[in-house]
Amino acid sequence: MDDSRPLTQKELEGKPKYNSSNQCFWDERAPAHAVSPDSTASIFRCHIGTDSLSLARLGARSVTGLDFSDRSIHQARSLAQECLESGGGELHFVQADVYSALRVLTSGGFDLVYTGIGGSLLASVHREMGRYAHPVVWTLDESDAGGLSLKHPYFESGEPVLRDHKASYVGTDAWGDFENFVTVAFAVFTDVFLYGVIVPVVPFALESRLSIAQDKVQFWVSILLAVYGAALLVSSPIWGYLADRISSRRLPMVVGLLLLGGATALLCAGTNISLWIVGRLLQGTSAALVWTVGLAFIVDATASENMGKAMGWVGMAMSAGILSSPMLGGLVYSGGGYYAVFAMCFGLIAVDTAMRLVVADVKTAAVSTDGGVTSSDPQTAAGAIGLADERLDDRAVDVELRGREANKKPAFLVLLRRPRLLAALWGTLVHGVVTTSFDSTLPLLVSDMFGWDSIGAGLIFLPLVSPSLLGPLVGVACDRWGARRLSSLGFLLATPFLVCLRFVDGDSLSQKALLCVLLVGVGIGMAFVLGPLMAEVMWVVEEVMPSSTQSSYAQAYGLYNMAFSGGALLGPIIGGLIRDAADWGTVGWTLGLLTFVTSISQTCWVGGPLIKGRRP
Repeated sequence: MDDSRPLTQKELEGKPKYNSSNQCFWDERAPAHAVSPDSTASIFRCHIGTDSLSLARLGARSVTGLDFSDRSIHQARSLAQECLESGGGELHFVQADVYSALRVLTSGGFDLVYTGIGGSLLASVHREMGRYAHPVVWTLDESDAGGLSLKHPYFESGEPVLRDHKASYVGTDAWGDFENFVTVAFAVFTDVFLYGVIVPVVPFALESRLSIAQDKVQFWVSILLAVYGAALLVSSPIWGYLADRISSRRLPMVVGLLLLGGATALLCAGTNISLWIVGRLLQGTSAALVWTVGLAFIVDATASENMGKAMGWVGMAMSAGILSSPMLGGLVYSGGGYYAVFAMCFGLIAVDTAMRLVVADVKTAAVSTDGGVTSSDPQTAAGAIGLADERLDDRAVDVELRGREANKKPAFLVLLRRPRLLAALWGTLVHGVVTTSFDSTLPLLVSDMFGWDSIGAGLIFLPLVSPSLLGPLVGVACDRWGARRLSSLGFLLATPFLVCLRFVDGDSLSQKALLCVLLVGVGIGMAFVLGPLMAEVMWVVEEVMPSSTQSSYAQAYGLYNMAFSGGALLGPIIGGLIRDAADWGTVGWTLGLLTFVTSISQTCWVGGPLIKGRRP
């Protein structure tokens, strides 16, 4: 237990910030303590349950651990699930501060009470003739006939402890974490690169290799892009569900790479539209796996306060792929032909294969929460926990109820009831619509209006995606100010630039410059959306399901991928059909209206409801 001397009610009311600040600190440290690659369980702090676990494995019939940090309780439950599979006593964890302990725990209900400081506060918790244990007892010598004497050192030895270890004891600077993170970022880059490298090639290859009539090219370009989005949409929840039930993050990543290699081979060798459709289906399936498992992989080892920054770097890897792929695709196709483009793709896959095979495997705590170890139901823990008649503090009750709700329903069903998550998913869908609508319209626009070839069709994406390199800076801002401000600002900023695309209507230098300027404005707006909404998904999971967050990340990012893939499915269709039925200007103002409405929804619900009410 983490506690201190009993405070009077006046002291508690006058200095609430001390307790909340201390709780925030331990919330931040709990994940780092649990995932440290350079430490063993013996040096973990008691707040993640190692002392309670030891007592249970030594034969205690029922053990209850108490801590005021909900993330510490989550880590303790995960650790207990892994370690008590081979047997041990009942083990339960309760989230409450020490001043609520007398209301949460049964008075006189324990044979042994072990704590560090403030033992007088907990004197009534153990049974009559029960024992109270305190670390200071280690220092006492009972052999002296004259009474107890201080003889033994309180710490590990009587001499100063010297450590010659350069890494942080929580392992946050270890190379292994960095290696895993780089592998996921490179996997994202590879996936996005192979999606975008053929965007400027497809309109020309459809005519030259597949003999598609020129008036049907826009239709098939939109269909091929939409097929990718459909595969992403359907397979994302499947991969999210399976990833929570596989104890390895590396295995799904390797499977995704096999699918990606097969998809690339079909697109390279295919000479009819059916093979191209199958290739795009496999490519979308692979992308769903990489994004779902890869993002969960990063969340596993990233503290909450750094999530915006981490997702900013992932967004930057994605941006680098989007930025370089159309440009390189157009250049290589113009200079070396169709097969040269795919030679570059296979070379990238080879590098990605090596990185995924050597990355350290990551074991997750993805096991069922139905057992007694993780149950927070008072009836399940009746032998060790007795709730007093008094009402618990609001935070402890809320965590208790949310934990019970999470145990009854699949994670994605619980999450989908939250307006905060729905707003983030809607923003993600709109982001996908805006970005992919350009994939189906820009190459044909510059070809028809400016007479550009595949090189120009690739280079025109440069002003659109280059602002997304701001991802890390946006991530830092997100960690400081939250996702609401940034996502709302991003959609609002993109609106006038999208509407003004209607003014690009001729083949002149000024018109080309105007198009580039407007695309930069749209790109800056979208750069403020991607990373913050990724981080928002993780924050929603932590808020809604604090007792099972580790097993919910993959499902949550499965929902995120479904939203983005829905946008990737609708974007090319909306952009292509509107351009065919009306004109380029109509595409712009339609997307502008969509982003304006979305900015309002982001302001109202991302980060929690703007107007506070009862939680659904």
